[in-house]
Amino acid sequence: MINSTQYAPIYIPTLCRDRHFILGVESLKKNGWAKYTDVYIGLDYPAKETHWNGYRKICDYLENGDFSIFASFNVIKRTNNIGSLANIDTMRDLLMKKYNRWIMAEDDIEFAPVFLEYMNKCLDYFEDDPDVFAVNGYAYPVSYVHSEGSNVIKQYATVSEWGIGYWKKKYLKALHRIENGYLRKRFRYADRSGILESMVKSRRYDYINYALSGNDDPLYTHMVDVSMGIYCNLTNKCVISPIISKTRNHGFDGTGLYCEKIENATGKHSMDLAYEKQSIDESKSIEIIPDQQESFEENKRILGAFLHEPPERERKIRAMYTAYRLIGQKNCSRIYKTLKNLKTRIFGEVDRSSY
Repeated sequence: MINSTQYAPIYIPTLCRDRHFILGVESLKKNGWAKYTDVYIGLDYPAKETHWNGYRKICDYLENGDFSIFASFNVIKRTNNIGSLANIDTMRDLLMKKYNRWIMAEDDIEFAPVFLEYMNKCLDYFEDDPDVFAVNGYAYPVSYVHSEGSNVIKQYATVSEWGIGYWKKKYLKALHRIENGYLRKRFRYADRSGILESMVKSRRYDYINYALSGNDDPLYTHMVDVSMGIYCNLTNKCVISPIISKTRNHGFDGTGLYCEKIENATGKHSMDLAYEKQSIDESKSIEIIPDQQESFEENKRILGAFLHEPPERERKIRAMYTAYRLIGQKNCSRIYKTLKNLKTRIFGEVDRSSY
């Protein structure tokens, strides 16, 4: 049993996706370790008319629901719309004043009954391992290579915010670097050293897109799954992932900020998967049994093959990388910025006010 002072709180940012959010909190109630857990909800304020219906349903649920099963249940309601990233960051800063570890999950996540126990035990087990940056609750439905009987692996390929646990000390080091341009500054080194080529294709393409675009996209300047995945590759840090997923994502229905709508999925790759039907761990309790085989490269290839990249994005990234080789990083960024500003003037900004 973990010392009671070490139980990690969980925070969930939300706005108007009432069906997903309520499903997630109700599934969290079914966790055996809910009684040890402080829950924090960051409820943003509507930015447009289409937000109000879901927002009101969430307010009604939070005002009238029974959350006594948790150690505490805390709701921070915003009085104006601050956006998804600020909603996450301000809640994180609040928790760091009180806790040395925490769990974060997006508001479209359903939790396995063992999720909180799994996360807390992993945060306890791997805290002093200098190679481990964070703990994933989600796992793609791929057949990882691992030692018999183990239920968690170390992997260097991806970081997932579909239920993730952090330690304050490790997080702050990464936060300082990412917010101060570490990723862009290290691009030439990553390219020349072979680190760039060693990344799974989707993360490599993310990195090329950011480093050569010259734009400060929050996907790369804030602590989100994309930037943290690149950071882990650059610093040779790994993430703990379960063999069987402890969370299920319900956001591939067109309601979220970044997840595309997936219909008629066959499960061949990451953009052809019925995520809302993915099997998750139905166990009632768990003991952490780490993988002893550590087949890092083989597991990276397995996951990389499952993560899908649309052909049009592949063409774009190849063109950007070719231009970089010919004219350098700064000139590449200047050209890209000019084209992006022209596109914005013609078509306007992309709406990121929902969740």
